[in-house]
Amino acid sequence: MGLNMDVTGYADSYEPIDFLDLKTFHPQLKVYVLGDLMDTNVPWHTQLPYAEKLKSLGANVELLNGTGSGPQRHALGESGRIIGSMCLRDAPNSAIKALEKAGLKG
Repeated sequence: MGLNMDVTGYADSYEPIDFLDLKTFHPQLKVYVLGDLMDTNVPWHTQLPYAEKLKSLGANVELLNGTGSGPQRHALGESGRIIGSMCLRDAPNSAIKALEKAGLKG
């Protein structure tokens, strides 16, 4: 995007994928990677390596597609909150996947 620093003012990069370690995972860890295939801010293909690395370490990972809001189709905060609340209520994966099928928006 032509920027030389992030919104915090830092110009260096922290790549969380470089610090993933199975020993630090909670035994019941479940990860949902939510994105919009048409997102122009954080393209979908840039999220896949993180999900694949988690899977390779044995984490339970699900990819979810939604429709982001805004001109970049990036904002999925509302869908993230809904999915997060379902996780807190220990909703089964099938219920979360059904929500995705019904259409996650914004």
